[in-house]
Amino acid sequence: MSFMQKTLTRQRSYPNRNALRPLNTPIFCRLWGATIVLNTGLLMTQAGAAWLMTTLTESPLLVALVQSAAYLPAAVLALLGGILADTHDRRRYIITMHASIFMVIAFLALSTHYHAVTPPVLLFLVFALGCAVAMATPGWKATIPELVPPRDMPAAVALNVVGFNVSRAIGPALAGAILAAYSPAAVFAVAAVAALLVIAAFHSWRRSPGNRTAPKGWFLEATLAGFRYLRESSPMQVLLIRSAVFYFSASATWALLPLVARSQLGLGPGEFGLLFGLLGLGAVLGALVLPLVRAHAGPDPVIAGATVGFAATTLLLAFSDSFLASCIATVLAGAFWIAALSTLNIVAQTIAPAWARARALALPLMVFSISMAAGSAFWGEVASRTGILMTLLAASVGLLLGVLTIRRLPLPCRVADEPQR
Repeated sequence: MSFMQKTLTRQRSYPNRNALRPLNTPIFCRLWGATIVLNTGLLMTQAGAAWLMTTLTESPLLVALVQSAAYLPAAVLALLGGILADTHDRRRYIITMHASIFMVIAFLALSTHYHAVTPPVLLFLVFALGCAVAMATPGWKATIPELVPPRDMPAAVALNVVGFNVSRAIGPALAGAILAAYSPAAVFAVAAVAALLVIAAFHSWRRSPGNRTAPKGWFLEATLAGFRYLRESSPMQVLLIRSAVFYFSASATWALLPLVARSQLGLGPGEFGLLFGLLGLGAVLGALVLPLVRAHAGPDPVIAGATVGFAATTLLLAFSDSFLASCIATVLAGAFWIAALSTLNIVAQTIAPAWARARALALPLMVFSISMAAGSAFWGEVASRTGILMTLLAASVGLLLGVLTIRRLPLPCRVADEPQR
């Protein structure tokens, strides 16, 4: 084999051999671990709130609205968070937002402990937590390029998604165990402690002088610049449309899983936490296989396969009356979910310009949140009228119809390349 052939072979194997290389950078490793702790706490809170709502009401719509309340704030605030992260000291901004996250979760824990939570109060507090998370997320995503060399960017983004799904595996399962042994208030208290630990980790971060933010610009000017970028970037427009199509139908599985567990399968809080956690476990397993798949396929084939697979597992959940079959379905659903989510995230990082990275990355977050919030409310209302089975069946059909958009709206193929700067 010639030297050139060996070089090309090494380049093609790059996504697989160097998937963990960003962890060799101490600051990335420390902050990445901190975000896993935070996300574990947030997912514990989400699982605890969903289960708490099923004890307060039997309405499918109100149960589904817990997810809507969690995601809706990002539809409005993600861009604002991106603008503030781009125009202010990012470290201080992130610490401030995480302090807000801690205060909301702590208040939720106290309110639940003193039995002051009703369905409207619970939805309001979940919404308030969603506001703080929405403001913080673009700043963290925009920080990743400061922490690793450009060649490690795709692997760092993938690790970020993997870390979130490690939390998705741990958080709900831990929440279920605490729910079974103690109470929802205890779940929220542990999550509040996790938020404090994250604040400490970000406090130890010192940005290098070359990565200081640009001078603050007029707020309206910064906002208009973000929208001008969206208007002129056809790849971002395609990404947003494709994301919305997938997330809207996929939201049904996430929104109705508490009802599948409690009403359809008759499970308790421990089994519910395990079922929710298996989604995250499947995502972690899928993330381990995904680099091998991406090495041989572009983003469109990966997302097409993931969409069809997620639709199939949603159907399996809809017709399942067995806990074991539902566990298998959730593991597979998690794997297909991460394949689509990770690919869409890497495409977004690839096409986001350095001069407005946080604002650009806020746009996919906004679309994700709008789709998940609106989809959850829509599928919750459908379930109230037609039942869980017909709702999940309709969502599966919606996912399959979404595959038809791939031919007309192909994604950029540079998902493994160095981000544009």
